[in-house]
Amino acid sequence: MSEMTKLTSQRTDSALGVLLPLLVFALAIGGWEALVWRKEIPPYVLPAPSLILATAYNDWAILSTALWVTLQTTFAAIALAIVGGVALAILFSQSKWIERSLFPFAVVLQVTPVIAIAPLLLVYLEPQTAVLVCAFIVAFFPILSNTMLGLASAEHNLVDLFELYGASRLQQLLHLRLPAALPYFLGGLRIGGGLALIGAIVAELAAGSSGQGAGLAFRIVEAGYRLNIPRMFAALALISLAGIAIYLFFTALTTLLLVTYLLPGSLLFIPLYSILTQLGIINSYAALILTYPTFLMPFATWVMLGYFRSIPVELEEAALIDGANRFTVFWRITLPLAAPALLSVTLFAFTNAWNEFLFAFVFIT
Repeated sequence: MSEMTKLTSQRTDSALGVLLPLLVFALAIGGWEALVWRKEIPPYVLPAPSLILATAYNDWAILSTALWVTLQTTFAAIALAIVGGVALAILFSQSKWIERSLFPFAVVLQVTPVIAIAPLLLVYLEPQTAVLVCAFIVAFFPILSNTMLGLASAEHNLVDLFELYGASRLQQLLHLRLPAALPYFLGGLRIGGGLALIGAIVAELAAGSSGQGAGLAFRIVEAGYRLNIPRMFAALALISLAGIAIYLFFTALTTLLLVTYLLPGSLLFIPLYSILTQLGIINSYAALILTYPTFLMPFATWVMLGYFRSIPVELEEAALIDGANRFTVFWRITLPLAAPALLSVTLFAFTNAWNEFLFAFVFIT
């Protein structure tokens, strides 16, 4: 009964988390509408929400074209920021001297207000190119810094294990550092997505002030010169909706990639729980004794397989020619050569199981 009550309470909290903001938003819009009609405020001072909606509908041909231009610039800037940020982060992770030489310039670009850079870029570049560069500048740093942090967050024991087996820098990068950096990169991508839209809007405002541009911010400036305040608000509403849509898109993409990244291990939880329940050893140390090898054996097998394959075949062939059987070859040649790998895998499995056990044990005692 308590579990049902708890589940019902969680569902109620989730529903209220969605309904309450919508209710407050509806009350704010309703109060705005009532205030305009009650005080008879002219549209060129403060248009009513109903008038803004009607203007958005009537001017949709103009506003939709401007919205498409802004979105194109935003996603192009995000794509360039992903390529540039990830590539530079990988370069920094491979050389500390390059990082120390170039990272300060990235910081300078980040801390310099884009509103101060935009007019300068408009002097040297075409308006659309200047807008793209501004959006790229503000979206670039979060992706760069988060990816750098992710590449440096790889488990040190695993790094030592890769080095022990003679893995190259490229192999470490592809099989260890990049997978470890994925959650950090996705976090930077969500931040960079919203900032790219902000950078594009700021640059379009600067371009619109000089009579150039074609995006939503340009339409806001144009409507301001014409005192078409309802269109200004309609364009502003579209910008807000575009920002929300971009954030939700990258949030969904982050969730999808992380679920895909974590899915293989997560799929073992349900069948393992079912098996341990049927064996009658759930909530016991025996359950942990059976569970930890389930997760550790695939990795240990993969490591040992790679090490065994690195042992020269000529040694085994020479022993077989001298009359040794397969067991003798394994016992006298293969096993002694594999002793460092066995020791490394044993230490890794022990430390991993020990850390996992202590982490869980703290919360159940």
